[in-house]
Amino acid sequence: MQLYYDVLSFPVVASGLFSDGALVNFAGAQVLADDAPVAGIAMHPATEVGMPITAMGLGIATLTASGVVGAGNRVVSAAAGGVKAAGADPANVLGFALTPAADGLGVKVLFMPR
Repeated sequence: MQLYYDVLSFPVVASGLFSDGALVNFAGAQVLADDAPVAGIAMHPATEVGMPITAMGLGIATLTASGVVGAGNRVVSAAAGGVKAAGADPANVLGFALTPAADGLGVKVLFMPR
C-alpha cells in the first residue's frame, strides 16, 4: 500500500486495470509512455474497468524509478511505468524527485504537473 500526501485529489473512471501508484491519463488509463501527459497518480487500484478511483493531482507520493533518479531531478513518465529523470527538453514534467533512487526502487516525488 502506498502512502500519499495529497493536496488535491479528484475522481477518475478507470478505462483499464492498474495498481495504486500508477500514473493515469485524462482518459482513466495507465500511462506507459515516456514523457506523456499525466492527470494524476492512482491512489487506489483499478480492479474493474469503469470503476471510480481517486487520483492525486498535487502532493507527494513514492513512485517507481525507471533508471537512476537523483534528488532534485525533474521527472517525467516512463514507458516501463513510474518515473524517470527528465531529459534536456521535457514536454510533460511531473514534478521533482525529493530522494535519490536506483532503477526499480521507490523515489519520493513532489507531484506537481505543469
